[in-house]
Amino acid sequence: MLEALAITPQALGKWGLRPAGKVGREVFYNLEDVFRAWVEKRGASEIIGNLDDDEAETARQVTQGRLEEEYKLTKARRISQELKNEEKEGRLISTDFATFALSRIAAQIATILDTLPLSMRRAHPDLEPRHIDALTREIAKARNTAAQVDELLPELVEEYVESLSETD
Repeated sequence: MLEALAITPQALGKWGLRPAGKVGREVFYNLEDVFRAWVEKRGASEIIGNLDDDEAETARQVTQGRLEEEYKLTKARRISQELKNEEKEGRLISTDFATFALSRIAAQIATILDTLPLSMRRAHPDLEPRHIDALTREIAKARNTAAQVDELLPELVEEYVESLSETD
């Protein structure tokens, strides 16, 4: 079959065909895959040359559409791999991890904020109760905001993504 199509066994490898099987040094390919690759690589111009103008134009459009789809798929795979590489290198994290980490940090901050009025009272006994009360109210606001980080983060991510799409 390879002789009839004027294909070398090495060409099949270069075309990216995957073998259907191997026995010793012999490599076997699926007939349909070989023929499809031959049509795409070599035979397309010969086949199109035998068609009338309308059929040839349709064949060219189909071929162009297939090439565009292959390009898009290849680009998407490349981008996906780049993102995986950046994630492995620690330069990219998921929003789930960010939510988890920030909620832990916010809990630690809330604990510190809870003890702040008492620490101020001990460090500065001359402060009036109204000053400590005002400080306690402001700290309560900050503590409540810190406690809501895990709820606020998904909303902030959505807002950020929307702002990015508006600038495009």
